[in-house]
Amino acid sequence: MNDSGRFTEKHPFVSVIVPVKDMAETIGICIESLLALDYPGDRYEIIIVDNGSMDGSRDIALKYPVKVLDEAKPGSYAARNRGIKESRGEYIAFTDADCRVTPAWLTNMVKAFRGHRTWCVAGRISPVHGNTVAERWQASNNILSNEKAVSERTYIKPYAMTANAMFPRFVFDKVGLFDESSPSTCDAEMGWRIYDMDMEVKYAPKAVVYHRHRINVKGVWKQFFRYGMGNAALFKRHRAGRKVRVDINDKLSLLKAVVKIFTYPWPRREDVGRWAPVLDAVRNAAFVSGKIVGSIRYRVLVI
Repeated sequence: MNDSGRFTEKHPFVSVIVPVKDMAETIGICIESLLALDYPGDRYEIIIVDNGSMDGSRDIALKYPVKVLDEAKPGSYAARNRGIKESRGEYIAFTDADCRVTPAWLTNMVKAFRGHRTWCVAGRISPVHGNTVAERWQASNNILSNEKAVSERTYIKPYAMTANAMFPRFVFDKVGLFDESSPSTCDAEMGWRIYDMDMEVKYAPKAVVYHRHRINVKGVWKQFFRYGMGNAALFKRHRAGRKVRVDINDKLSLLKAVVKIFTYPWPRREDVGRWAPVLDAVRNAAFVSGKIVGSIRYRVLVI
């Protein structure tokens, strides 16, 4: 693709980048699904970027016909940037080490780039319905949704979650690499830069990956705490002169969740329904806590 948004050939060369840290249980599944794509095998490369794994994830990746890189700087976006620098593709696609792509994933991502203003495509992220209450709660709440991300609801401006995203290479030349300063929401920050240049992020529902959610309450807390910190980092970079950002919605959601814990008839609730108010409270408390810590770290006030 050239920077007018038009293809230079039917199957442009694509670099698929997967950051990994301590994902030994799933990295093999992810790689095998990428190797089984229906896209011509000589028209894409798979780049695994290890970010300091201690569980053998890197050794597992080395067993496959993929390029394995190392990135010492902590953070998945530092790993993604390392992959971009070492890649050869006209397109650069991203998924995560706990994802399994469908055979037509890459084909459908490429097909979505048919408009001259499309600088990013966001594919559908479908949950793997796990065995734990935490996994089923996240699946039922559609926690990871590119459909919502592109609709401008989650972080005001549209973006693509990097569990399922693709960019033409020239975009990184024009707007720069991912911001590595935050533990999360750097994909949203990239989407904002694209939006501010009057270009679009397009949703491709047929480009599907299956994502495994956090398996317990601790994982849910850590995930939403990082989201809260990332929210503060996002505000710092795009605050347009403002010093304070106030959002009462997450506090109201936390209050509602706490009230439900004590008012819902527990004996009548089954499985996810029984624990939903508790997990809702954990999610919102973690997000608020992350924003407080992020405000201190990034020297802004996001409440």
